[in-house]
Amino acid sequence: MNKNLITLTMLMSLTGCLDFNSADDEGNIDDGNNQATFSGDSQQSISADASSNIAGSLTVSDPDSGEAYFVAMEQVATSYGNFSLSKEGTWTYELDSNNSFVNNLSSSSDTLTDNITISSADGTNHIIVITIVGIDTTNNTPASISGLSKTITNNTASDVEGEIYIHDADGDNEEAAIAQNDVVTTYGTFSINADGEWTYELDTTQSDVAALSSASETLTDTISISSVDGTQADLLITITGVDPVVVDTTPLTADDSVPVVNCTQVVNSVADLEDAAEDLVAGDTLCLADGTYTGDFELRVEGMGTPDKPITVAAENPGKAIITDGEISARLGGKHIVLQGFVFRDGESGSSIIKFEKETECSYCRVTEVSIIDMDAGDYSSSKWIEFYGHYNRVDHSWFSGKESRGALLVFPRWTSESDFNANGFTADYGLVDHNYFGDRPPAFGQAYAGSSDNEYEAIRLGLSTTHSAPSYSVVEKNYFERIQGEAEIISNKSANNIIRNNTVRDSNGSIVTRHGANATISNNFIFGDDNPFAGGIRLVDDGHIVTNNYVEGARYLNSNWNGGIVLTTGDDAGDTDNGYQNVENVLIAHNTIVDSVNSLNVYGGKNDTAPQDVYLVNNIIADAIGPVIRTNGQGMPANSTFDGNYVFGQAFSDDDSLTSVTGITMLDVELEKAADGLYRPSDKSPVLAAAVVNLGDFNPPTIDMDGQTRSNSTTAGADEALTASNQLAPLTAADVGPKNYRPTPGKVYVDKVSIVNHDFDSGDFSGWTNNGATITSAADEVFSRGNSLKVDSNSASVTQTVTLTANTHYTLSAFMKGAAKLAVTVDGKTYAAERNASSYAFQSVSFNSGNATSAVITASVDDMVSNKAAIANANFDDGDDDWITIEGTGIGQVQESSNSAGGADGSIKFKWNSGADTGSPHNPYIAQTIAVEANTDYTLSIYNLYKQSDDDSSIIFGVSSNTDITATADWVANKESVYSALKSAGTTKGDDSFYRDQLTFNTGAHTSLTVFAQFKTTNGTEIRVDQFELSYQGAPAEGTEAYFDNIRLVSHPLSPIESENAANN
Repeated sequence: MNKNLITLTMLMSLTGCLDFNSADDEGNIDDGNNQATFSGDSQQSISADASSNIAGSLTVSDPDSGEAYFVAMEQVATSYGNFSLSKEGTWTYELDSNNSFVNNLSSSSDTLTDNITISSADGTNHIIVITIVGIDTTNNTPASISGLSKTITNNTASDVEGEIYIHDADGDNEEAAIAQNDVVTTYGTFSINADGEWTYELDTTQSDVAALSSASETLTDTISISSVDGTQADLLITITGVDPVVVDTTPLTADDSVPVVNCTQVVNSVADLEDAAEDLVAGDTLCLADGTYTGDFELRVEGMGTPDKPITVAAENPGKAIITDGEISARLGGKHIVLQGFVFRDGESGSSIIKFEKETECSYCRVTEVSIIDMDAGDYSSSKWIEFYGHYNRVDHSWFSGKESRGALLVFPRWTSESDFNANGFTADYGLVDHNYFGDRPPAFGQAYAGSSDNEYEAIRLGLSTTHSAPSYSVVEKNYFERIQGEAEIISNKSANNIIRNNTVRDSNGSIVTRHGANATISNNFIFGDDNPFAGGIRLVDDGHIVTNNYVEGARYLNSNWNGGIVLTTGDDAGDTDNGYQNVENVLIAHNTIVDSVNSLNVYGGKNDTAPQDVYLVNNIIADAIGPVIRTNGQGMPANSTFDGNYVFGQAFSDDDSLTSVTGITMLDVELEKAADGLYRPSDKSPVLAAAVVNLGDFNPPTIDMDGQTRSNSTTAGADEALTASNQLAPLTAADVGPKNYRPTPGKVYVDKVSIVNHDFDSGDFSGWTNNGATITSAADEVFSRGNSLKVDSNSASVTQTVTLTANTHYTLSAFMKGAAKLAVTVDGKTYAAERNASSYAFQSVSFNSGNATSAVITASVDDMVSNKAAIANANFDDGDDDWITIEGTGIGQVQESSNSAGGADGSIKFKWNSGADTGSPHNPYIAQTIAVEANTDYTLSIYNLYKQSDDDSSIIFGVSSNTDITATADWVANKESVYSALKSAGTTKGDDSFYRDQLTFNTGAHTSLTVFAQFKTTNGTEIRVDQFELSYQGAPAEGTEAYFDNIRLVSHPLSPIESENAANN
């Protein structure tokens, strides 16, 4: 017998014994296929006389791949109508009004049921039930429907909601609407439920809608609706255009005066003030009587004043209504409202203290002679003190100090969604901030100095990244800033067409920065570093800026590529709504004077790749620059630019040995001398400094100098022209700004300088110091700044000075040091020291607590034990992975460069796996370098580690090996696994970008060369970074070893480094 025939017969017999066809209630056969499931609109009702279709939507779920869709149906005849279904589950039902059974329904209690079977792709059936409701032929009263209109604007991006109201005399059961779901209308999409609640989504991209350009232009979307008794009505959605916002472009005037307070009502409690403020009208002046009030202050003013009759809420006598020990919140809405004369201090700020917005934004409103002092009470969370909304608002003659929390002190928020901004732009602010005192904005978390990554601690922020390209036309002028030390930006410009002029900055961290936004004018500002080691000047991002007549003295942020005298930042081609770095193009930098500054002119700042171009650098003076006058970072001068009439002098022309001159920039000592007003000005010894006359493109040269004097036709380079007219401008002091009618009691000085006599050795002698064999050097290659520095060139030499302290206070001692330098402080029986062993000057510091002591001795000397460093090439990865052996590849893992850095903007090395390609076998990737070492010597190897995850899935194995092949682990002399979380919790040394330092010690034994390495260890390939290798050993310096010191500085501050770290982590 044929074997195939036998097999077939057996299979047929077996099949006959099995039941493969068991059906469910809907006729679905269980054939081993996973059944689909359904959800959505499976039941609907329709009136027997309905003239429109009903619709619904279903969803199908099927565990079998590719089967989650419906079998489409197109106008399929049913028992009483026609039915259509899309593959996606949208269905419609059209009632056959000619059907005799439908026509015979004589009352609302008579119904028919139309059962419609549908199927999913895998054959699973489902039934939709349509109930047809008859019409009462006798005593049927049509329903009354109201709420049938709505007006919206053509830029309405979100769903509009509304409700119709149905009244039917035939009974409550007929007061319902026939539901509709996602019905496409002429200009949008409409849905309504049985309760009459509806939503409408306007299609703003529809051409007719988008074309509406004013409120007088309209479209009407007519939408038919029905109640269950068959009453029909039209809902009318009227769509209007939007009238352009018309804003008065006349600028506010920064006059040096304040309103006279003439009270029309005086109250004696905060509660009464808050109550009375609710009912103010034009011309009212509501006053709070003199006194100190404790507790919360919640002022709400909404009203329409006039220019001649503003609504005013004021202290009866400015400065004598003091509110303390509570949360302060003032909200102003409307027009022409004045808040004047209050002192808010020693309380809580909440999210914001004064906001130009209540129910509506405030315009033409003014905050004047208001003091806000120490309102954060150690709260480091986020808050704003002053928030600008509306336009033509002014904050003037006020006093702000002691903001500890994150968030700009005074801010123009300018927030809207990116889509709304792209569609409608942003209305100009025309704000004015003038004659104010901004002081004591301390570093975050009680530190002595701000961290390089600290952000949102500005004094003023003008705008927002998203809307930065829209003009604000705001002015910041005649303000005095001191000890604004929260971050790298003092004033952060983030909108277009603003003016920052006639301001004075002292002893502050960072710079005036055009962070985003074009066409800023920065002019006639005086910026004094006052030996603050992180002081800056002016930094530019974006295009079209005018920078003229500024005087910058003492920029000190030595190792930063972001701060200096004037910094042109590299761009990343960021767009108009991007939070990147817009390219610097077409800017005028003219008639500025920069003195005694590091990075005096940086033409390739930041960390991006697009160099500045089309720069007009004309008629500037840079005198006594610290280090190179021009910093190019090896990228040359800006392309397509004009250089003329500039005079510069410093320790070198540029940081690039190949760039020793530029046409239009003359290396010449202009012999500036400090005048009676403390400013460095041209002297009788100065050469002729004639200004160049050049084509400035779209720009005009300044018509005045830094003193406000009108420049002559033969004007000179720099900010100052020697003229005989009276000065109209000068550096401001605290006495020149703030309230006119009172001076507030000063608040805390959070970072307070301790007096050190002759701290900078500018006197050229040892005044204030006890000298034991040291010298004062004036050699150009040995001096840090201003012509003199301290030099110690004997192991037994030193200088000392006793200073006065406050007991139980945190302090940080610092200096700019080079050589084998040690700066120590002995206090309460303990000695703390900052050390440096390098051939260039850098900032070094040490922190301590005074304990019970009220004095301390500062000592500067050659270090008794110096760190002798092994010569590791490219140890900070300034040049990527040059000079390092890198072992990487598919299946092993990757060694890549990273922009993160433990110090400055050098970069680092990143280890990672490529998903699916790298497995860590035969070994994880590593970097290595072989170096010479001293035999039989104790060495310390250190690295910095950065891991951006909260787990410990990746770490770094680092160490030294006697073998250049790091996979030969038997030859490892010493190694350690560096786990980021352990370093962070242990409070090890923290670098920039949240790197933490790790180290190991070992003895070299007989080896005279070893290979240092770092290897990736991971379970899943999550990236980790390593930076700043250092291999060193300690030993006594040779006799004649030199140490140099300058700008010795001692400051007190609220928290210790460990306390500060804990506060930041909490």
